[in-house]
Amino acid sequence: MARTKDKLPKASQVFRESSFVFGQKESFYKVYPSVDKIRIEVEQSGRGVGGGRSTYGSANSVFDSYREYVDCSNPLCLNGGVQLGFAVSDMVRNKASDHKFSKSCQGVEPGPRRRAELNKPCMNDFSVKIHIDYKAEE
Repeated sequence: MARTKDKLPKASQVFRESSFVFGQKESFYKVYPSVDKIRIEVEQSGRGVGGGRSTYGSANSVFDSYREYVDCSNPLCLNGGVQLGFAVSDMVRNKASDHKFSKSCQGVEPGPRRRAELNKPCMNDFSVKIHIDYKAEE
């Protein structure tokens, strides 16, 4: 995994550079052919977030296999972010149109010399709203 001295890898980079034993990464609309449009809004609060909160949006072709995660803005956070894929999968399976959830960052702030026992959890939080429009059934 590529890592510079100043920048720790975030969740989307770890996901992009990972290989899977079962399955492969595909484009969003290939995996979910019943979805016409998707909109995802994520508000993040905590360290590194300009103005205290940031909002992300995603629709149609912008959402692809690399948007499985929204990255954490905390520059001290390793593998940080929030995963969206499981929520979207559950929504499509259940034909749900709207879903909201809040989650803490999955990352950690590494301790001195990257000693795992000194890591502390990242304290950033995410609030997620997902809306899906489905194609008309034939």
